[in-house]
Amino acid sequence: MARSTGGAVDRFGINYMATFGDSRGFSEATLPAFNSLFTHGSTGYGGALNLFNHQTTWELANSMSILLAEHFVPAVANRQVWVATYSEIGMYGQSRDTAWIEHIVNDVEGGVYSFELKDKMADEWYDFPLTVKIKVDSSWRDGIRATQNGIAIPFELITEWTYCDDPNKFFEDDGETTYIMVEVVPDRGLVELTRSDTWVLDNSVSGQVTVSIEIDEDCVVIVGLYSVDSSGGLTLVRVEFDEFLEADANKSVTLNLPPEVAEGGTWRIRAFVWNNFEVMMPLYTAFERTL
Repeated sequence: MARSTGGAVDRFGINYMATFGDSRGFSEATLPAFNSLFTHGSTGYGGALNLFNHQTTWELANSMSILLAEHFVPAVANRQVWVATYSEIGMYGQSRDTAWIEHIVNDVEGGVYSFELKDKMADEWYDFPLTVKIKVDSSWRDGIRATQNGIAIPFELITEWTYCDDPNKFFEDDGETTYIMVEVVPDRGLVELTRSDTWVLDNSVSGQVTVSIEIDEDCVVIVGLYSVDSSGGLTLVRVEFDEFLEADANKSVTLNLPPEVAEGGTWRIRAFVWNNFEVMMPLYTAFERTL
């Protein structure tokens, strides 16, 4: 992989022996190219942008920091762009451009989905994960587990909404679709997504909910209560449970809901499972339910 100095935005069909780059850095001159990365319909949408500087002065650094705060930081926070090193983007791009999926088992209604991700790159050098987006039905809300070659891997459950402006078709066309975004390294074995009903929510008692937990590995489980705003954003109200559980443990957690819940609004119970104790990152959301 090698860099040239021609152009600004690399798109699909990248020449990895002469990737584009722009030595003007993050500036007013390159801002249109940056914005094109996440603007639907633009020529740069979904592309890669490599910006760098030579002989940076204090004045240039100051103006760049202002632009970064105004444009770059919000785009990253809103997940409109992905920021990585030159080598990581090179590995990702070449794996993505040569990847395919095979051996698909699609039984989302039965709680099982599996596949293998392959690419044409050398496995000893290319080990950067690709994100695979899988459509599932609305029953995939909790008890989800993702593994590759039997080892747990990160994933994210997302919901996308579609809206119809035609009042005559609003109710039949308006709706939501559920997807699982899973991080998969090509050529590293079978990927399995499974869903079980072992995490159960019972709110039969007024002012309380009970989450029944069943896990099959040593992990830390954290259960929290969140408020949901009109745009779907979550705000943690309080942590209700935070304990280390050993493999094959069964645990019932009773949450006493605050008075605000009875007053209305949208509230959500969410449970995270940690089992990567080296970096303490939440590996997956095991349970999520709107009250």
